[in-house]
Amino acid sequence: MPDLPSATIIIPTFNRPVELTNCLASIITQTVKPLEVIVIDDGGECNIDQYDAFAAAQIPLICIPKDTPDLTTSRNIGIARARGEIICFLDDDTVVEPDYLKEILTVYQNDPKHEIGGVGGYVTNPKPLGVIMRLRRPVNVAFGISGFREGKVLPSGFVTNYNTTEFPLHALTQVDVLMGCTSSFRRDVFKQFLFRPNYYNYALDEDYDFSYRVAQHWKLFITPKARLQHFESPLSRPKKGKISHKFLIGRYLFFKSYVKTGWWSWGFFYYALTGYTLSRMLIAIAALVIGDRSECSRMVSIFEAWRDILRGRVEYQS
Repeated sequence: MPDLPSATIIIPTFNRPVELTNCLASIITQTVKPLEVIVIDDGGECNIDQYDAFAAAQIPLICIPKDTPDLTTSRNIGIARARGEIICFLDDDTVVEPDYLKEILTVYQNDPKHEIGGVGGYVTNPKPLGVIMRLRRPVNVAFGISGFREGKVLPSGFVTNYNTTEFPLHALTQVDVLMGCTSSFRRDVFKQFLFRPNYYNYALDEDYDFSYRVAQHWKLFITPKARLQHFESPLSRPKKGKISHKFLIGRYLFFKSYVKTGWWSWGFFYYALTGYTLSRMLIAIAALVIGDRSECSRMVSIFEAWRDILRGRVEYQS
């Protein structure tokens, strides 16, 4: 059996020192050590107090300061610096279990033909599906917003997200997209593809955009044996309304660029967009009945997304 390939771990971070500390602490305990860990600090400070601990573990820890926050550009900077055969990405608010890296690299090791371009792990602490999410689930399925196979792209351009179905993954499974907080790719992938700079400034799901492009040329897999926890930090996240606008713009660009097969296929996208809007509208009305106006900004943002999409002026930005 050949040795496991070497791995670089890249962690973009921005004003989350506590979360980053916890993430780095979990990397030190890995049963298979990474070749190096590269932190891209969009806060421009690189105030990390674990250099000595990483030196003792014989893991080079590199921090690259950067003044302008942009997740995808940070990942591309880390890629350019990385030396590993496999390049792994973690969010700064994740904590990986001790065998996480070993399980990721084992999938590549068992692929002698190098057909697998990307491997992701599985989040073990997803947000509980509340009453509203459970009520929306049949609506999402009916309108093509979600399906039954996690990690699969639907004809509407929407994606069945992980940990949102009645059928979570329990075995190594080929998928269409990987989550950015737990993804890895062969170095050769980046000879063809990079993340789109500034994507997060106007759309969401940059990880789906990137990994689906890769999936057109390589196989992508999720291994539930590579386990991690994602403590989604509220810091540095856009407001509720902005999230909805960016989400819908991202789905529009994704459908238009990768999923559309003919003029008639637009029906799938607009059907899903209508279903999403109606379900959010019902939630907003229910919230207003009890005196909660917080959903109003979301609805305004959704209608602004409709306006931008119907005008046909939405494009990828550089």
